[in-house]
Amino acid sequence: MTCSDSRGQVGHERRLQALGRQIERLDRCLAQLDEQGQRVVRWRLLSFALLFFGSAIALLASGPALFLLVGLTLMFLFIYWVWRHRKIESTARRLRIWRQLKQDQVARMTLDWDHIPPSEPLEERFEHPFGLDLDIVGERSLQRVMDTAITIEGSDQLRQWLLEFEPDLAALPTRQHLVRELICLPSLSTRLSLSALLATGQDGTGTPGRWSSAKLLDWLQLNPDTGLLRRALILLLILVPVNFVLLLAYLQEWLPPLFLITWFIYGVVTISQMRHVAPVFQDAAAIGESLRQLEAVFSCLEDRAFARYLYLRSLTKPLRKEGQSPTEMLSRTNRLLAAAGLRYNPFAALLINAIFPLDVLVAYRLEALKQALSEVLPEWLSMWHELEALGSLANFGYLYPDAMFAEINPAEVGVRPFA
Repeated sequence: MTCSDSRGQVGHERRLQALGRQIERLDRCLAQLDEQGQRVVRWRLLSFALLFFGSAIALLASGPALFLLVGLTLMFLFIYWVWRHRKIESTARRLRIWRQLKQDQVARMTLDWDHIPPSEPLEERFEHPFGLDLDIVGERSLQRVMDTAITIEGSDQLRQWLLEFEPDLAALPTRQHLVRELICLPSLSTRLSLSALLATGQDGTGTPGRWSSAKLLDWLQLNPDTGLLRRALILLLILVPVNFVLLLAYLQEWLPPLFLITWFIYGVVTISQMRHVAPVFQDAAAIGESLRQLEAVFSCLEDRAFARYLYLRSLTKPLRKEGQSPTEMLSRTNRLLAAAGLRYNPFAALLINAIFPLDVLVAYRLEALKQALSEVLPEWLSMWHELEALGSLANFGYLYPDAMFAEINPAEVGVRPFA
C-alpha cells in the first residue's frame, strides 16, 4: 500500500511549519504542567505538616485511638498529593522527550548541524571510495540527516545500505515497499523512540546516546551450571517448610531445637550458591536497561496488526509467533530483575534469604528465561535493526517529500565493482 499522491505533494515548508506548531503546543502544555507541579508541591508540603502536627496533637489531646484515626486520614491525603506530583512529573517527562524528538526533526529539515543528533563515529581507518567525498557519512553527511536509529546496529545497517558497492537489486523492491508503508505511518518511528527513551529514564533535556544490542547477545552466550542451581533450589525449598515445622514444634515444647540443625544446613547451602548466583545478577543488571527498552519497543509493535500494510506485517511476523510473545517474555525477565534488585538492600536481602531462597530462585528462573530468549531474541533484534534503518529512510522521505524512489530495471542496469 502507498500513500495518495496528494499527500506526497505536501511541501517541505508546510511540514516544517506543522512541526513548529506542534513544538509550540508542547511548550504550552509543559508550562501548564510546571505550574500545576509547583502547586502540588506546596499542597504536598502542607499535607506533610498536617500529618506531623495533627497526629501529635491528636495523641496528646485524646490518646492512641484518635491518633490512629487522624494519622491514617492525613497519611492518605499526603499519599494522594505524592501520587499527583509523580503523575505530573511522568507526563512532563513524556512531553519533554516528545518535544526533543520534534526539535530533532526540525534540525534535520533546516540542516541545523549543531542540533541534529550525532552519528556514530567512523572507524579510525575508515576507507571507502565515495563515502566521505560525497558526504554520505561523516560529521555533516546524508547519514546524519537520515539516521533516527536508537541502536548502534540500526545505525550501522543504514550506513551499510548507503555505502553498498553492489546493491542487492532483488531486495530493493521489497525495501522500497517497506519504506513507502512507513512513510504512511510517520508517527510510528517517533513513538518507538519515545517508548524506548521513556524506559531508560531519559528526561528529554539532553541528546540520548545510542545503545548496542551486542551486549544482549553476549549475555545470551553465558551459560552457568543451571543443573547445580536446580539441585540446590530443590533442597532449599524442601528445607524451608521443615525449618518452620521444627521451629513450631520447639515453641510448643514438642521437640528439642532441631530447627537449628536444619537451618544451619539451609544457610550452608545458600552461601555455597552465592558464587553461582552473584555473576548471574551482575550480568543481568548490566543488560536491564536494554531489556526494558526492547520490552517498550516490542510492546508498541505487537499492539499494531499492520493489517493494511502487508510488507510491514511480514517483516514483524517474528513478533507474532504463538507462544513466543516478546512483551510477555521480556516482561517476565524484567520482573525477575526487579526482584533481584532486593539484594542491593543488604538488610532486606539477608532477612528474606534467611527464610526463603529468593536469590537462588531468581537466578535459576533468570537462567531458564535466558535459554528461552536465546532461541528467539537474535531474530527479534535483527528485525528491529532492519526496521530502524527502514524507519530512517522513511523519515527522510516524509521530511523531504520531493525525494524520489529510484526506478531500477535489473535488465538494463549493470552494476560493476569499483577498482
